Amino acid sequence: MRLAEAVDAVVMLPVLAAAWQGFRRGGIPALAGLAGFLLGWWWATARAAEGAAWVAGAGMLQSLARLLEPAVAGWLPPEVGGAPARPYAVVRALDELAALPLRPEVREELAEGLRSTLVIRDHGAGTVGQALALVVARLVLRAVSVYAVPLLTGLLVAAAARYLAGCLPVRLPAPLDRLLGILAGAAEAALVISLALALGEALAGLWPREEVTAWLEVLDRSPLAGRLTRWADGRALAAAGLAAAEIP
Repeated sequence: MRLAEAVDAVVMLPVLAAAWQGFRRGGIPALAGLAGFLLGWWWATARAAEGAAWVAGAGMLQSLARLLEPAVAGWLPPEVGGAPARPYAVVRALDELAALPLRPEVREELAEGLRSTLVIRDHGAGTVGQALALVVARLVLRAVSVYAVPLLTGLLVAAAARYLAGCLPVRLPAPLDRLLGILAGAAEAALVISLALALGEALAGLWPREEVTAWLEVLDRSPLAGRLTRWADGRALAAAGLAAAEIP
């Protein structure tokens, strides 16, 4: 079995388990959970920009950048990472980033963020290493705001919706009840897995390691997991708005 097919097999396990849970719970609770997840996810995703702006305004972005700085600075030679954020140093940093095992889109985002330090004073980032850490912190915060927080919100709302629906005296005919339970349970699990994969891809893509890049390529080639990840990525950014996904 190829790695891509193995990834798909692993992804299918929780979907099948959720379908079984939907069968046991019944159609109404399973549908309520699916609707609750979609509602919670959409509400939190639509407010991703507001949450990210609040976090940045509260100084948490700079705190995260300081936390990441020791690791991020190791991506660059000491004489480059410790140099003032000036054109010659940023150009050298861009050359170093080009040699790192990063996905092309991530490398471009990091490069664009570094270039912006030549145009504006980026929250007091004095060295190239500090500026790069701030760029990475922005990307981490974007992933958390667009994927992690909506995912958690959807799960919480889904759990509450299932509980409330389970208290209702309404029952559907047994065959329809079981069928809806299976379909709704599987659909909710697929949504959760797709968002979790998109979150993992966004965060793992910031780690410049050959093995990480190789595994992300396997994920992209997976017929099921790859499609779920791309679908979640497109839907999440569309719901948040492409401009809203950028951290101020």
